[in-house]
Amino acid sequence: SMDAEEGVRLQQKREHNAHAPAVMLPAELLRAIFSFHPAAVRSTTGKYITRRRRPTWISVCQVCRRWREVYISFARMWTSPGKIIRHELLELFIERSQNLPFHLRISIPDAESTEHFTEATLATIHRARTICIHIEDGNFQGRLDALANRAAPFLDVLELESAKYPLDLRDA
Repeated sequence: SMDAEEGVRLQQKREHNAHAPAVMLPAELLRAIFSFHPAAVRSTTGKYITRRRRPTWISVCQVCRRWREVYISFARMWTSPGKIIRHELLELFIERSQNLPFHLRISIPDAESTEHFTEATLATIHRARTICIHIEDGNFQGRLDALANRAAPFLDVLELESAKYPLDLRDA
């Protein structure tokens, strides 16, 4: 059948790739190479990188199983996601970054998403270096109190922007 043939081809490809020199590099060397990845560079500059194609981390994880395992276990690569609009993706980055300082850039698309993003922000605020929040729709003012009452000892940058509502930070 077609599925069986595809499975055999996939297994042959995996066996072939397992002996490729780039796959056999020590994990420490792969991590050093991954450190030159745009996400790692972005985390040190603090600037946005605009991409219209698939995020590079996805491409790296699709090279082979070993690269994926090494990349996923390299917490530093997960500390500076680009602007995130899906809370599930943010939770993935939070989990994989372990307890390293985190650069949080989120765009909240609607009022229903506000609570999910607030919880994720509160979960990382103690290790946040950057918090940039853009609210497309919905009033975030009530959530500012929860953020204001949390310690953020590493915070260097805080940016809050609302498309529809003014944000008043005087009492927060």
